[in-house]
Amino acid sequence: MSKIINQIKEAYKKILSTKGSPKEIALGVAIPIGIEFLPIPLINIPVALAISKIFRANVIITGVVSIAIKPFFPLFVSFNFFVAKLLFSHFKLPKRMMKIFGIFEGYGYKYLTASLFDCIIMAVISYFIIYNLLKKYRKNQTKE
Repeated sequence: MSKIINQIKEAYKKILSTKGSPKEIALGVAIPIGIEFLPIPLINIPVALAISKIFRANVIITGVVSIAIKPFFPLFVSFNFFVAKLLFSHFKLPKRMMKIFGIFEGYGYKYLTASLFDCIIMAVISYFIIYNLLKKYRKNQTKE
């Protein structure tokens, strides 16, 4: 357990000491975290790298984070099912909405909707956490 904690601490220090703007680095972390929640297990790393190129994020950080969080994919899938149950257990969709989501029926529209929801929320949360940590860290570095 301490080995995993040490690896997380090292990764955290590397991210904070990476050169580049806080926006680029925070996007480089947020994009793969968000993409990991989508049910695209074989192509999520190339998709994350392509999206980070489009948004001018730090591609190296994106690649490192994509590989680092890959072992947690089963946890993300479980979380998606949990969120789907929370979102859809209390109400039924109107027939009009069922027609719209009908294309996802074979894949489980509830799961896909929850995946997209989790993707967006987790990417935004991780972006702001990393961005603010970087700003604070760099502000403290300039004071010293």
